[in-house]
Amino acid sequence: MQSGPEYHFAQYRSSVEMVTDNFRRVSASVLSVLAQLEAKGVHRAAVSLVTQLQEQEKAKLALTVEWQLKHKAVVDAKLAAEEETPNGGDDGADVESHLLAAEDAARQSKRKLGDIVQDIHDTLRDLREEFEDVLLSQD
Repeated sequence: MQSGPEYHFAQYRSSVEMVTDNFRRVSASVLSVLAQLEAKGVHRAAVSLVTQLQEQEKAKLALTVEWQLKHKAVVDAKLAAEEETPNGGDDGADVESHLLAAEDAARQSKRKLGDIVQDIHDTLRDLREEFEDVLLSQD
């Protein structure tokens, strides 16, 4: 949009790529630690939970990008609605319909993001309990 806020997609894309690359490096390190834990006979459940956590974090990263893009679509649709001057035609209804659809899509993405964050918290709790059990069994 001409009058809308300026978006720096090149910078955004670069930031997403940097975060993704860092995630890959951390993920590779975690996989290496997991292999070492398995070799040392650490409980399979703990290893499984760390693997699950990695997958959840990967999903969170993807959902965060998805939500940000859908949120931008809402901003763009609002700007289009503000610029629209209905002249008795269906154009105003189309713009309003597009805005409602964009808002609904953004809400759904935000809900999914909230769900995965809750899943991550649950997995971290389970992992903490598993490691506590491991430590208590070593005493």
